[in-house]
Amino acid sequence: MPGWRNKKVQRDLKKYRDPIEKIPKTLGNNSKRKSRGNSKKRRYDVKNRSPRQDKSKRRDFNRRSPQENFNRPAFDDKPKNQQTKEDEYYDSLNIKPQVFYPHDWYPETRKMNRNFYFHMGPTNSGKTYAAIEALKKAGKGIYCAPLRLLAWEVAEKLNSEGIRCSLRTGQEKSISEFDTHNACTIEMANAREEYDVAVIDEIQMIADDQRGSAWTNAVLGLRAKEIHLCGDQRSLKLISDLLKVTGDNLKRREYKRMSVLRADQKPIRSFHDLRPGDCIVGFSKKVLFQMKSSINEKLDPDYDKNMKKIKKGMNNTKRHRKIMYKLKEKYLKDNPLKNKCAVIYGTLPPETKKLQAKAFNERDSGLDFLVATNAVGMGLNLNINRIIFTSIEKRIFGKINPLEKTEILQIAGRAGRFHKDGYVSAFTTKTLNKIRNVIQEDQKLSKSIGEKPEDIKKELSKENKIEINIDKYQNEDSEDEHDEGFITITDTNEDEKEESEYLFEQIKDDDYIEDNDFTKHQSMIKAAGFFPSFEQLEIFAYKIIQDYKIALPFSRILDLFLNNSELDDLYFMTNVTVPQEICRRLDKYDNSTAMRLHNTTEFLLDTYAGHKGIRRAIYNFSQCPIKLDYKNGQKRLKILEQFFMELTYFKQVRLPGKNLNDYSILSKGDYTVEDLLQLEEIHNMLEVYLWLGNKYEQEFIEITEAKLLIKHVCKLIDGALKEMYSTGQKKVKIG
Repeated sequence: MPGWRNKKVQRDLKKYRDPIEKIPKTLGNNSKRKSRGNSKKRRYDVKNRSPRQDKSKRRDFNRRSPQENFNRPAFDDKPKNQQTKEDEYYDSLNIKPQVFYPHDWYPETRKMNRNFYFHMGPTNSGKTYAAIEALKKAGKGIYCAPLRLLAWEVAEKLNSEGIRCSLRTGQEKSISEFDTHNACTIEMANAREEYDVAVIDEIQMIADDQRGSAWTNAVLGLRAKEIHLCGDQRSLKLISDLLKVTGDNLKRREYKRMSVLRADQKPIRSFHDLRPGDCIVGFSKKVLFQMKSSINEKLDPDYDKNMKKIKKGMNNTKRHRKIMYKLKEKYLKDNPLKNKCAVIYGTLPPETKKLQAKAFNERDSGLDFLVATNAVGMGLNLNINRIIFTSIEKRIFGKINPLEKTEILQIAGRAGRFHKDGYVSAFTTKTLNKIRNVIQEDQKLSKSIGEKPEDIKKELSKENKIEINIDKYQNEDSEDEHDEGFITITDTNEDEKEESEYLFEQIKDDDYIEDNDFTKHQSMIKAAGFFPSFEQLEIFAYKIIQDYKIALPFSRILDLFLNNSELDDLYFMTNVTVPQEICRRLDKYDNSTAMRLHNTTEFLLDTYAGHKGIRRAIYNFSQCPIKLDYKNGQKRLKILEQFFMELTYFKQVRLPGKNLNDYSILSKGDYTVEDLLQLEEIHNMLEVYLWLGNKYEQEFIEITEAKLLIKHVCKLIDGALKEMYSTGQKKVKIG
């Protein structure tokens, strides 16, 4: 055997990264053999090293923060270290910092005396139900949802009960002049209308780095006499501080979970330990499809028998593995496995999520299990018996991040929604123990205000809702509970009456609350998200023209606003990476800045004012729900730029053509995971078209075609999720 093929030589070579000439002559038994060919082409030569040796660099590149990842070459046409003279000129402007108080931007709202009710409690505690009940009784009301799914659900529920409710999301409008109520996504909330009651759901998202400003605008700007906030108690102190500035009143209602949440004693050791109603939670699409494929195979009674026949007489060689792979693929095509899993993850279209959730809840179609990401934590009513975590860590841009306790509790809290008890489990003992500790710690913090004496139970059973002073019934409170307040017993909905007799909540007037009244958990969220409106940016731009006699591109206005704004400690600037990229891309269509130098202030102001419509369009386009990842970001930006060019020059915007979008995937038969991602990409661009079409109804002339295409794409995605199999994927092993 030649020396370089000797196993001992190969084992020793792993210790060296130097050129072949520096390898010791004593290496191997036949180290004195003659060299074959030119040694410069050997794989150990420095000039011809394998690209695997540069893997560490690629790892570091992938482990950048999310904000840095948006600045990759896939998005930037010009490296940041190559500044033009124009860039240097802009940077040399000594613009005075501008101090902003976001609550001052709503003068009409500041004239009102609003009453806020903070419904706080864990998942499955009935807090949103209580707020919706108050909304039903109002003469005119609005529900602000974090997701379209929730807006759809509330609109359907109110209309089914005879309450006329319109629907308004970024992609669709269903409005009638006779509607008294409105269900909308939070970004579409109208601060110009007056309401009797408003409901803002998932208020803890006011601290979200991407969308937090929408919740801030709703809290500060909604013109409603009564506003109900629903969500996690982490934002209680922040809301209290904001309302002290605005001069509004705050009352809080604390809810207890209606069913008990328990952690399993032992982890899941086999797929046969799964029970109908289980939800397996993973944090990547790859894990979800591996889990789905493994469950369908392992729980199929005939699959193992047929696989044994296929493997009979085969060895674990490369040739035999290829043969087995082809035979297995042929078997699965001829004998498709019965699909037992519904699939839900974040980038799925809302219509598909709704269909998958409905199929899982009904269980008629044989979908006994659900594999999902943390998308199940919000926006879907799911009949889940047990949540099973594959992991409590998630990878973001190559970096592994542990889940926060609040994330674990929100996901785990989906278990037991329509049952007395909900269960939580995991695939390893270590993970299960961590989850158990988090649940136990939370249950200690959220203890109820005391045991209900028998005389209270009798009194409560007489009426659906009464208020009782609890001082004479209550023992001394712990540090996390309050000394004063009332118990309100609210009747639950019909689905929950059988499972939970009463819903307890604790109410406390904000007049009695002092800073030291808040627990550590209630003070976790420190600031609310803020993003400037178009009007704020315009005022800032005109001020620069007057002070410096220069008209700047819209992207520069946004950059300077962000860099020269001083916000109150109650606010923070949300992530503006995507809006900045879009504005830079579209700046070339704004001609108002072409003659921005060496002109009088009056000329610049007149020219700038004449192009206000283009700048507003740039701002609107920067707010569209486009998903930019570093693989397809450049392609999607091209499509968005095409929309803007047609809007600006032709006043007619059509759907992207075949040169920008590959529609051949729509006529394909069998779909793989890669095909599914391509369908999702097409769906996202169609949604962007509809979103912009709602703002420019006359110019976007193919709205009907886009809606039909979206229905077709959603149907294909739903069918692909049911029938997809992938024999090439690595299967999941448990235990």
